Amino acid sequence: YNTYFTGFVMKDYKIEKNTLFRFGEFLASNTTMTTLILSGVVGPRDGLINLFEAMANNTECKITSIDFSDTLLEDKGLAAVS
Repeated sequence: YNTYFTGFVMKDYKIEKNTLFRFGEFLASNTTMTTLILSGVVGPRDGLINLFEAMANNTECKITSIDFSDTLLEDKGLAAVS
């Protein structure tokens, strides 16, 4: 994966489950991204949970700024982020 980018912004977009899983694979190994904004994103809950778990399991994760405003999550999705 490209290490050039340090942030990702997606607003008011409907995203497919497969795309969320691929993005989760990216976040599982990314060591340069510092900002993640998924505002108003609509997608399957299991895809979003997978994304958060991938980020939480990445011990080299550098994300310091997260915005999930207007994105509905279940409690277990939020637990995966923390």
